[in-house]
Amino acid sequence: MLRRVAGEPALLLGGPRALLLQLAHPKIAAAVAEHSDFRERPWLRLWRTLDPLVLLVFGTEHQRQRALASVARTHDRVRGRLPGSAGRWRAGAAYSAHDRAAQAWVLMDLRMRARRLYWLNPEPRGYWDTGDSIVSEYGVHCDGVYECRNLRQLQRFVAAVVEA
Repeated sequence: MLRRVAGEPALLLGGPRALLLQLAHPKIAAAVAEHSDFRERPWLRLWRTLDPLVLLVFGTEHQRQRALASVARTHDRVRGRLPGSAGRWRAGAAYSAHDRAAQAWVLMDLRMRARRLYWLNPEPRGYWDTGDSIVSEYGVHCDGVYECRNLRQLQRFVAAVVEA
C-alpha cells in the first residue's frame, strides 16, 4: 500500500517545499544550519532526504531496514542549542532531530494549508502508540487516522471520505 501511495511521482514535487517549510521552525533551522550543508548544496540535502524515502517505499526489506538505520544514525548526531532567541525559544534552548514537537509542527503547517489531512497508517492498529509509533501525537493534527495495510482497508477509507 505504501508503495502505491508514496510511489506517485507527483509527490516528489513537494520535496523542496517540505524542506523549506522545515526551515521555518527555529529548532529545525538551527539543526540544519549546524549539521548539514543545506546552504551550499540545497539539492544534495533534498537528495539525502529523498534517497532513504525511495528505499523505504520501493526497496527490499533489507534495503528498508538499512535506510531506517542510516536515518536514525544521522538523527542521533543532530543535537545542539539555539545560538540566539527565536520566537518563544530562548538562546541556548536544546534541539534534537528526534524532537517530536518540531516534527509535528511541520505536519500542523501542512494541515493548515490543506482542505483535509488523513493519515493512512500501514501499521496494525494494535501497534499504534507502541515502540516508536506515535500515532496519537500526530493524529490530533489530522482529520482522520486509518489503518491501511491492504486494498480492502483502502476501499473503506475512500468510501468514508466520499460519503463525508
